[in-house]
Amino acid sequence: IHLVRNPFDMVLSNYLYHSQYPTPEKWVHEDDPCYEFYEDGASLGSHVLMTVVSGLQNHSVVLGDTTKAMSLDTAQQNLFNITNMCHSLYQSNQSTKNKTFYEHLRFLNEWD
Repeated sequence: IHLVRNPFDMVLSNYLYHSQYPTPEKWVHEDDPCYEFYEDGASLGSHVLMTVVSGLQNHSVVLGDTTKAMSLDTAQQNLFNITNMCHSLYQSNQSTKNKTFYEHLRFLNEWD
C-alpha cells in the first residue's frame, strides 16, 4: 500500500508541531533550516536526491495533462528552488535578521 499525504497538510502539521510551546525539538533554536551542507561536507541533496529520484523512476508523476518520470536534473532543480525560497523568507529582513527558526515559526505573519 502506498499512501501519499497532502503537501499542505504536511506543511501545516510541521508548523504546528515545531511552533508549539514549549517545542519538543531542540534544533529549532539552533539550526538554520535553509542550510544545505552538513558538518561532514555532505549536502542535503546528497542525502535525499537519489532516494527521491529512485523512488519516482518506477512511478509516473502526473503533471497537468502529461505523465513523466522525474529525472535527477529535475529533482536537483526543485531542491535548488526550495532552498532559494527558504533563503528568501528566513532572516530576510531587518526585523527577522537575528531570530531563530523557532522565533520565525512562533511569530509568523499569517500571510506567510
